[in-house]
Amino acid sequence: MKKLLAITLTLAMILSLMSFTACSDTQTRPPQNATDIDNPVSPTTISTTTTTARPTTKATTTTTRASSVLNGKWTTRTFTTTDTDGYTYQVTYKISPWILLSNTDIINEAWREVGKDNQLPGFNDWGLTNSGSSYRRDVKHGVNQTRSFWYSMTDMYYCMGTVSIKNITNGFSITSDKPRSIDAALNWTIEVDNPSNYFNKATCIGRTFYSSKTEDHASCVVVRPEMKSDYWGPVSFVLMAPENFSPNYPEGEFNNLVKTGRLGFHQGNCNLDGFISNGCYLQVVEDFRTGVIGKDGKYEDLS
Repeated sequence: MKKLLAITLTLAMILSLMSFTACSDTQTRPPQNATDIDNPVSPTTISTTTTTARPTTKATTTTTRASSVLNGKWTTRTFTTTDTDGYTYQVTYKISPWILLSNTDIINEAWREVGKDNQLPGFNDWGLTNSGSSYRRDVKHGVNQTRSFWYSMTDMYYCMGTVSIKNITNGFSITSDKPRSIDAALNWTIEVDNPSNYFNKATCIGRTFYSSKTEDHASCVVVRPEMKSDYWGPVSFVLMAPENFSPNYPEGEFNNLVKTGRLGFHQGNCNLDGFISNGCYLQVVEDFRTGVIGKDGKYEDLS
């Protein structure tokens, strides 16, 4: 009887410790309040800082390759911008390298880092219509325009990340009684010798994951939150660019465009064509390159 009682008490203590460990392994997330607006306020002053962020998700035995490739390859860019009323904001982007979608394990590992509870779109989840290997869609561009995304594709590149906005105006807080609106765009531009081939054409599709919906834009990621506190986000996004492998393009038809393209922060709405060239009329506030993880699964630093 004494032995049975001792065994029962020991088992109860073990179960109690297991319960404590499970309950203590919780995480909290910053509040998210994403609301679109139709009349954004255009910022007027920009400054930038750059840091590099490492992934926080620990690798498992099934994601060892992905983690080793992505480790240290995340980039965080912070832009300080002031609107016409003098409110100053920090807009922060956490950005992955461009990753070929067929690198499934690397793609999934990256999305676990920034995607939160959102479903990552696959090849057939972009609303594209196709004829053979040619895929097409008209995508929202700016406020009242569209651009045609039309390419031959056998694969895609994804650039994934998050965006958050913080009010840092001295002495002026944002509250639900005094909300503020800000409009920020992260554009992708490509360098081409024949820009006429890309006139009125989307170079990529950017998808933003709000709390209750997603929104797509041509050649960029756009956020237009109505801020009801001093902090908004982080909100997840994906930029999707085309790739096409064929006997004529064994290394990829659009490989060079991804490698020479630049991401850039723009004021106001995304109402600019997504290319730059000699004699270019596109004014870039601040631009930079990320790396690329191509068909061999290896990282190439382009910065």
